[in-house]
Order: sequence, then structure tokens, then C-alpha cells
Amino acid sequence: EELFTLNAEPVRERFAELLRRLVDAAGIHVVLVLRDDFLLDCHRHPQLEPIFSDLTPVGPPAGSELRRAVTEPAARRLYGFESGSMVDEMVGEVEAERGALPLLAFAVSRLWELRDRERRLLTREAYERIGGVVGALAQHAEATLEKVGRERLPIVRELFRNLVTAQGTRAVRDVDELLSVFADSQRECAREVLRALIDARLLTSFEDGASEQASAGARHRVEIVHESLLRAWPRLVRWQTQDADAAQLRDQLRQAARTWDEHERTDDMLWAGSAFREYALWRERYPGRLSELEEAFAAAMTSLATRRRRRRRVVLISGFAVLLAVLAVVGTLWRRSVQETRRAEAAKLLALAQARLVDDPTEALVLTTASLEVADTREAREFVMRALWTAPPALELQMDEKQEFVVPSFSPTGHHVALGGYGPEVKVWSEDGQGPTRLGGQTIGTSGTNTAIWAADDLLVTGRKIEVGGPGFDDHAQVWSIPDGKLMRRVDFGSSGYWTVGPRRLYTMLEQGEGPDTGFLLRSWRLPDDSEELVDSLSAEERAGVSDLVAAPDGSGWVVARGSAVYLHPLAGKGPERLLEVLEGRASLASFWGSGVLAFDEAGSARLWSFGDGEPSRVWAIRRPAGAPAVHADSDGRRVAGLGPNQQSVQVWEIDGLPGARPLELRRIGSWYDPDLAFHPGGAWCVATTHQHQRLTFWPLARPYPSVVQGYRFPRYRRALTFSRDSRWLATGWEDGGVRLVPVGGGDPNAVREFRLPESPGFCADIRFDPSGRYLLVASAGATWLAPLDGEPCRVVVPDVDDEQREEGAISPSGARVASASFHGPGAAELYLVDVATGALQTFALPRPESPTGWAEGVVSLEFLDEQTLLTAGWGGLRKWDLTTGTQQLVMASEAFLKMRASRAAGIAVAWGIWPPDAPKGLELLDLTTGISRPLEGFGDDIETADLDPSGSVLATGDRDGSIRVGRLDGGETHLLLGHTGNVTRVVVSPDLNWVASAGEDNTLRLWPMPDLSKPPLHTLPHGELLAKLQSLTNLRAVRDPESSTGWTIELGPFPGWRDIPEWNP
Repeated sequence: EELFTLNAEPVRERFAELLRRLVDAAGIHVVLVLRDDFLLDCHRHPQLEPIFSDLTPVGPPAGSELRRAVTEPAARRLYGFESGSMVDEMVGEVEAERGALPLLAFAVSRLWELRDRERRLLTREAYERIGGVVGALAQHAEATLEKVGRERLPIVRELFRNLVTAQGTRAVRDVDELLSVFADSQRECAREVLRALIDARLLTSFEDGASEQASAGARHRVEIVHESLLRAWPRLVRWQTQDADAAQLRDQLRQAARTWDEHERTDDMLWAGSAFREYALWRERYPGRLSELEEAFAAAMTSLATRRRRRRRVVLISGFAVLLAVLAVVGTLWRRSVQETRRAEAAKLLALAQARLVDDPTEALVLTTASLEVADTREAREFVMRALWTAPPALELQMDEKQEFVVPSFSPTGHHVALGGYGPEVKVWSEDGQGPTRLGGQTIGTSGTNTAIWAADDLLVTGRKIEVGGPGFDDHAQVWSIPDGKLMRRVDFGSSGYWTVGPRRLYTMLEQGEGPDTGFLLRSWRLPDDSEELVDSLSAEERAGVSDLVAAPDGSGWVVARGSAVYLHPLAGKGPERLLEVLEGRASLASFWGSGVLAFDEAGSARLWSFGDGEPSRVWAIRRPAGAPAVHADSDGRRVAGLGPNQQSVQVWEIDGLPGARPLELRRIGSWYDPDLAFHPGGAWCVATTHQHQRLTFWPLARPYPSVVQGYRFPRYRRALTFSRDSRWLATGWEDGGVRLVPVGGGDPNAVREFRLPESPGFCADIRFDPSGRYLLVASAGATWLAPLDGEPCRVVVPDVDDEQREEGAISPSGARVASASFHGPGAAELYLVDVATGALQTFALPRPESPTGWAEGVVSLEFLDEQTLLTAGWGGLRKWDLTTGTQQLVMASEAFLKMRASRAAGIAVAWGIWPPDAPKGLELLDLTTGISRPLEGFGDDIETADLDPSGSVLATGDRDGSIRVGRLDGGETHLLLGHTGNVTRVVVSPDLNWVASAGEDNTLRLWPMPDLSKPPLHTLPHGELLAKLQSLTNLRAVRDPESSTGWTIELGPFPGWRDIPEWNP
């Protein structure tokens, strides 16, 4: 990688040439080992092309391999881990990381230092002390900075700035060259800091005796210890982000200076013209320093530019007269130039937005809005829709000062949010954006954080807790009235214990006794100012077998878990225990939204119980999607959320999404160091602490987003889709000739049904539901099958014919007859008609061209118009068949090979060409009664697929550019559904008009919410109205910034609060 990141292009070319000559001349083999992100750099050098024909990808260790890497070295020293779950947690934390192994290695080395020598164990206590796998490296780096001293932080930053390339990789530097960037007065201090970083193993140093100056003796060199530090240390990630714009030119400057020095410092090797001007602008903004060689190179460039300016001055004076004449011409072109300039600036902003979309959809939307402000273009309007379909745009609340740690907590109605942390205050904001109300006097320490738990919308309890997501733990708590922020009382517990709240109640659970005789004392206070309400105890005998417990929020007793069972243990003398739940795995418990208790297990089950007036009742029961967390659920049980693999995003799973659907990614750039998240009580918002706990980011979740299954295992050549008549099921083709029935609006994978046809039929090309729900008609590449939905065996209704291919089938309105047809093949082309009850098969010869066309010459689409009439599309156009006589009539002639969809209820058909490649790809709307057709505008110009709903009122199309358009046939603009990359191969509309399903070459299955077709699409609004709508969706703005390398920067506007939910109509 150093060849491509630390050397100029001539050096790279020479190296590649010499390496190839060595192989060709000496007849030896050379093994190249490099990271995959540098592979394309090799492709630019023809001499290295042979490596692409003999390439061996070596993936990172994962799963059991990582587990062995952790456990076996310890076992050889006769040490073990305190629990297997601890190893699973370590591996799971880094399994998705590219640098998993070095991160694990560092964490294990820290665990080894803290090992329990008596028990010969690596303990969980030590694991939590070092902050986990990812946290260990960052914790160690931050501890090193504390030792170095905060006043030396600028020196540390400058050292790392010179040890990281623009590509985010390590750079090797000579120590003397590295220290030369500092002034003489700072150089000795910088040397001490460098030595401290080396001693702390953040940097590594070595003697290099094989360099190009080896004759002058070995050179002392230094580099960052490992690539993982560049990604796992949040402070360094933030520094890299801030320096990203300047790093590329700094690398180029360093290489150019070395080349100039190697060529005896001639003027020919200096930057001139636009290169020098770009350097001058960069140098004005660059906060870092240059080495001595780079300073000499810069001075020589400046001197050369000065000499050339003097020469140009003479030329400019003599050309002044000519310039006056030119200005007259330029004046006439001024207006055109302004327009072109604005279009170019708008295109630049749109390119910035496209590059930002994956990492930050909100900033992508903001940059696109700025592009539209500069120039109103179709491309920007459509990209607005792509950004909005990717993720909801965010609102952000800027904290008034930096927070060390922030945990958000909404009041029961969501009118307020409280933020606890390591600081001496808990802060409260109201839903209109006003605040903060400061609740001071909080305990400061390192043993935990201040937390805030709501007992009512006007009562907030604050105190300490020792673990994120857990109950409070302290010897007292404070009760505050909200919104005035008045301290109403302090409740002393007598000793430290766990505390939590219920509706206007405060509970504490204090341990009694020691060892196996430990019991719990439960105390409760009525809030805000009543005295102690009850006292109850749970003896050691009663605790036998209890794996988890919480106080019932209504004060009725204890909720306890024993294995997989959950019980309500009433207060003393109030009856026997009551069984509430039996989960699949070992149950865990957590207080939930004040009045509830959440019971969940590792198998994915989660059940919410409400405790209020009367008996406890179950509110909801869900099964969490794979990868979703245990307790971050919204109050309705519709969504669960967790942090992304790198803790740089929030992932939201819809419980009612498609089984196996990926989560919705809520992203914002900037460091999310140790973030926390919460749902609004109504589920309308998800919030997270971002930007080093300096901002609270709100994402609205009121509107549904598409459910997307990545890597769906469609058949290789076709992606069949269809809805059931009641819209409750989506049938899809499945690998190896199978069919899958997926529930719509229910993400339980256990509800999925699969049909395996008895014989391998090739790929599944088309699926149709019987109107009565009795069977599926499956058209494969060969045979056509009936798959009964009652579990009866599948049967062939049209047998396979050698070398014949079929594409679709059709079912008559009563379900008594089915049809399919030859699409392609050398034999006789036939239409097949089958009686479902008897299995009787009729065949009709299809019309054929007089001479071969070189492509398919049969039928691709079929639709029954009634029991005796069939409409087909393919070669020659659309034909209407009388199945009683076997005769057909050409109702729409075409030289192109046509596909179509028809509606019996509306008496219409929509057709489009698929062959030859230059055939018109637009739509034709055919009235089946009159036989009159007309072009159908607004649904795309390069259509691959289309579908009509049964009523014939709504049409959806899929385009080869990845766009989907949905609209009513009676007029109005079409709505854009954007998310696919590449060709959309199948799109279907649900009969109830609530959903659009699609499949594409990107191997995704997507279930889209149907847009509100009664409203105009967002991207078609008038320019001013569109801008106003977009600016209402987020308080981020793109503003001009001459200091930025792009000329623009993102600023945060006033926070509007979260009372009103920003909405956009797709």
C-alpha cells in the first residue's frame, strides 16, 4: 500500500516495470499480498495485469476462528475465561470489523495484565473495566493523552496528522523529518511526546538500514502501531474527518518535494500555474506545519511564481487594448455565463450530495436543497426522493456545552426529555424546543452516571446508576417538579441499593444478609411528598432459583424470573405466586416506560406486561428480528432499535417488516463516541446522542419506510412476485425452483411457507394465486405446476417440453382453468389450456413469423378476460383468443415483442416493448372494448416491468435505471420510489392498494408503502413550495463557506422541538 500512498506516479510506474522484468527475465514467481481496497490501483499498471488471472482472496477470520484466536493462547498458559458468553460478546463486538484480529489482540493483552492469578481466569470485571474490545484501544489512547498532558494535545495531533495518509492508511516517516515540522523552540518537547506515544505502543519505531540513503547509515523511522487505531480511536477518527479536505494535497506536496530534491531542485519540477494557485489557497487554510524540505519546496515555488508574474505584467499592458474589444463581446454573453455558472455550481452541490448519501442522508438532502436553490434541475428533484426514501431527515438539538456522557429519557407523554450523564446537572428540554431547565446538585463520580427516570409527566426522579440501561443504584434519590425544575424532596434509602420508579412511586431494593443467605428488602414511597408506603422482603429461600427480579410498578409485589418462567410474587401475605409468562430461553427483566415490565430472552422473544389498576395484563408479545437488541423497543412493540456495528448509526427494525429485512439505518457523520438512544413514547421519534455528546439527534418515524431484504435468494434468472387476492401474502420465486409465501405486515420468520416442487423445474418464472385461495399456479422454465395451499402434493398440469421455455401463466376468474404458453424454443409454439378439476389439456398453435426473427417468437404474457376469452402478448402484438373455437384476433399489432398487464374490471390493457433492444420502451394503453390505444405518458421511458391493480385504476412501473413510478391512470403526476440500483425486474401492486413490491438486479426484495396518490408528488411541487417543504424537514442548512475546500459547509439552525412531526408525501 505504501507504493500507492507514499510515492509519486513515476515511482509507481518504474517499480511495476522492474517487478515485471524481474519475473519475465528470471523465471521466478512473485507473491503479492495487499489489501483489497488497493487492488484496483494495480489495475492501472499493465505490467501487473497477470495478478488478476491468479487471484486468491483471503478473508478476515470470523466466528469460530476468532473464538479460537481468543481462547487457545490462554488455554496454553492454563488460563480460561470466566464465561463463554464473555468470549461470544468479544467476538460479536468486532466480527463485522475489518481489523477484528488486532482489536481482539489488544483487548486480550489488557485482560492478561488484569488477570485473576489465583483463579487463573480472565474475568468479566476486567473486561468491563477496559471498556470492551473496541473501548479498550480508545480507553488506552485517551489514558495516554492524560499522561502526556492536555497542554501538549496540539503536538500529538500534529504528529498523527503527519503519520496518516489521505487514504486513511498509515504513513512511515523519518523521525528527523517528522520533528522538523515543529519550530526549534518546540522540537525537544515534541521529541518527548513522540517517545511517550512509542512507549505507550500507540506508535512503533524501528531502524531502517535498507532505505535509499542506507549509505549514510541506518535511519530511525516511526509509524502508527496498527490500522485498527485509525478506526477504533474516536478522537483520531474525528481528527481525520476534520483534516480530510486538506490531507490529499498534503500527500501530493510531500511526494512532489521529494521528487524535486532528488532532481537537484530544478525549476522544472516545481508546481506552477493552477497547481501553485491551488497550493496557495490550501496553505492559507491548512492548520498544520510543513517539514524543512516541504518549506524549501514551497519557497522555491513562490519565487518562481513571482518571476513569472513580472513577465506577464508586460504582456498584460500591451494587450489592454485587445481586452477592451473582448469585453464588448463578453458583455453580450454575460447572462448566459451566469446561468452556466449557476448550473455548474448546482451540479457540484448535487455531486457532493450523492457522495454523502450513504454516510449521512440528512446532509445529502440539505446539499440537494442548496443545489435546487442555485438552479432548479430534474436531477436534483429526483435525488431529493432518493435521499428521503433512504432514511428520514434529522432534527438536531445543540447542547450548550460539551457533555461527557448523555442518556436521554422521555416523559410518559413525550412532552419533555431529560438528559443525565457524568456532569453535576440533569437538563430538561420541552417539546417546543425550549430549555434547558437545569437540575443541579447531582453527584459526580467515576462509579456511575446520573440518570433521570420519570414518575409522571410532571415528576422526575434523579440519582445514580452503575450500568447503561439498568436501574438506578445509590443511597438516595431526588424528586423534581417539571417544568419549573423545583426540588421537591430528597429520599434517603438508608444504604445503597437498586432504585426505580412506577407511576408516582419510588422503589428501592436493598440487599439483606451475605452470601447464600442474601435477601432483598423492598421499600416504596408515594410521590411527590408522601411518607414511606410499604415495606416487604424477599427471603433467601424465596429467592431460590431467581435469576432476575424487578419491583412491580404498581406496588403489588415483585416480578421474578426463574429460568424461562416469569412470575408475579405478591407482597407478603397476599397470596401465592402467579405465573405470567414462559419464554423460550432464560428470561431477563427490565422496567419499561414507568408502568410496564419487559420480559425477554436470548432466543428473541419479548413480552410487555402492564401493571396498573387491577390485574397485570400483557400489552404485546413480539419476536425480535435477527440482530435486533433485547430492550430498546418502542411502547407499541412495533419497532426495536440498537446501535450499528461501529456505534456510528442507529438501526431500527420494523417488527411487521418482511422476515429477514435489514434495519433502517439512521446515520449522521461525526463521532458518536459512546452514544445512547431512546424512543419517543408514541414511537414517532428515535433520538440518539451524537457529535461527542454535544448534540441530540431526532429522527421522525411517523411514516413507514420500505422493508428491504438484502441478498434475497431469488432464482438465478427470474424474480417472480405476486400478491394474494387478500393482500396478506407475497409469493416469490425461491432458489432451486422453489416458491416462498411471505406474510405482509408480519416479520415472524416462522410464518414463512416454502413449496418445493417434486422435480427440479428450473427457475420459477411466474406465480399466480387462485382467486379462491386454493392453489398457486407456478410457471417454471419447463413445466407448469399447481401447488395446493392446503398441503396436498404439487402436480404438473403442463409437462416439460424439450428446449421449450415458458414465462407466465394465467388463471380464469373462477379458478377452473389455467393457461400457459411457449415463449421460446425450436419446436412448435403452442398455447396450453388446462381444466383444473380433470387435468384435461388442450393445445392451440401460436401464430409464427414467416421467417426467423432471431429471438423469441411465442407468448410472454397471458390474462383471462372471462372464462372463454384469453388475452396474450408476445410476437406480433396483443391477441384475443376465443377458447371455445381456438381462434385468435390481433387487437394491437406491433413490430416489437410486447409484454402486457390487463384489468378485466376496467377492460383495459397496458403494453410495452421488450425486444428488439431499440424498440420503444414507453407504454401503450389499450381499450379492449373499442380497440383504440394511446401512449401513456409519465411512467418512464425505459420500462422493464409493470403491473396494474385488479381494478385497473393504479399502475406501477419498474425502469432499467432502478426507478419505480406509481400513479393513477385517470391523470396526475407519478410518484417516485427510489432505492434499487440497476434494473428493476419485477414490480407488483397489492389488490388493497396499500403496498408495492419490487425485485431487482441488486438482489433485493422491497415492500414499499403505497404513496398517497390523492396528493401531488413532492418532487413535482412548484419551486418555491418545494424548497419550503424541504427546509421544514430538518434544521440543518448548507451555507457558503470560502474557507471550505468545497465552498460550502453545513450549519445547524434553531431547534424547532419535536411537537410537530415533519412530513413529506412520497
